[in-house]
Amino acid sequence: MDLVLWRWSTTTQVVSCIMIAAFFVALQGATRRTELRWWMWAWLANLAALTVTILYWYKIGFTDLSALTRASYAAAKSTFAILLLQGAWSLRRPSKQFGSTAVRVAFVVVVSLLAAFGTESLEGLGVQQHSMLGVLFAVLGFALLRTGDRAVRWLAGAFFVRAAIAVLESIAWGIQLAGLETVGARSYELSGTFLAVSSGLDVGVEWLLALSCVLAVSTRREQELNALNGSLEQAQSELLGLMDRDALTGLPTRGRLPELFRAAFESGCTLAFLDLDEFKRINDRHGHHAGDAALVRFAESLRAAFRPEDSVVRYGGDEFVVVAAGLTGPDAEARLDTVRRALDTHADAPRVRFSAGVREVAPGQSADAALREADAAMYRAKAAAASR
Repeated sequence: MDLVLWRWSTTTQVVSCIMIAAFFVALQGATRRTELRWWMWAWLANLAALTVTILYWYKIGFTDLSALTRASYAAAKSTFAILLLQGAWSLRRPSKQFGSTAVRVAFVVVVSLLAAFGTESLEGLGVQQHSMLGVLFAVLGFALLRTGDRAVRWLAGAFFVRAAIAVLESIAWGIQLAGLETVGARSYELSGTFLAVSSGLDVGVEWLLALSCVLAVSTRREQELNALNGSLEQAQSELLGLMDRDALTGLPTRGRLPELFRAAFESGCTLAFLDLDEFKRINDRHGHHAGDAALVRFAESLRAAFRPEDSVVRYGGDEFVVVAAGLTGPDAEARLDTVRRALDTHADAPRVRFSAGVREVAPGQSADAALREADAAMYRAKAAAASR
C-alpha cells in the first residue's frame, strides 16, 4: 500500500473532521438542542478515532498496530457511530434513546475487545470496523425511512450512503486480508489503492452526513415553528371567541353583530330588539344574583324558542338581539310569544317581562338601519306597556 496516499487522505480527513466538530460545537452552543448535543460528541469521538489513525500512520506514539492501538481506534469509532445514531433517533423521538446507556457502553466495550483480541492485523481490523459501521448505519437508515418523517428523510439517505461506503471498504479490507495469492494481483492492487484514498472518500461522506444533520434540524425546527404558529392561531381564535361570547349567558356579544349583518345583507333576515322590563327592580328587590338568574333564564328561553341556525345576541346589560335569516316578522313575533309563555312557568322566581321591536331586513337592505328601527319600536312598546 502507498504510505504517502494513506498519510495524505488521512490528514485530509482529520482536517475536515476538525472543521465539522468545531461547527457542531458552535451550533450546539447556539441552539441547545438534544440531537445536536449527541452529534457534537459524535464528531469529537470521530476526531479521536482519526487522531489514533494519523498517529499510527505517521508513527507518532503508536509505532505498531498493538492491541491498545486497535482498541483505542475501535472504541472511538464505535462511539462515533452510536452517538451519531442516537442524535438521529433523538430527532425522531426526543424523549427516547436508541438503546439504554448500559447497552451502548456494552456495545463499545465488545467492539473494542474484538478489535484488541479478535485480530492482530490492520486488514482484520478494517473488516471488523467497517462491517460494524455498515450494519449500524443501514439498520437505522431503514428505521428512519419507515417513519415517513420529512425531517429525517435526507438523514436516512446519508446513512445509506455511509453504509454503502463502509461495505465497500469492508470488502476491500477483506480482499487485502485474503492476500495476493488468493484474489490475484489486480484485485489486490485495486483494493489497496482504493483503501489508501478511502479517507479522502470518507471526507465527502462525512460532509454529507453533517449537512444532512443540519438539514434535518432545520426541517424539524420549521415543523416545530409551524406547529407553534398553529397553536398560537388556535389560542388566538379561542381568545377571540371568548371575547365575543358573554360569560354569564354564553351568548355571542355585540361584537359579533357586524359578521351576522354581513350574512343578512345577502339573504335578508328578521331582527328582534329585546329589553327586559323593570330589570332594575329585580336587582334592587331580590339582589344581583336574582338579576343574573333572570338574564340566564331569558337567554335560555330565547334559544329554545328560536331555531338552531338563528343567532341570539346579548347586546348589552338587559338588552338582547335576535338575527333570524329566512324568518318573517309574524313568525318572529309568534316565537317571542312562546318566550313569554315559557317565562311565566317560573313561578318560584321573580317575574320576567320584556318589550320587543321586530323589523324585517330585505336582501341588500341595511341591517344597521333595521336594528335602529327595531330599537325604536322596542322603546315604543315599552312606553305603551308602562302607560297601561
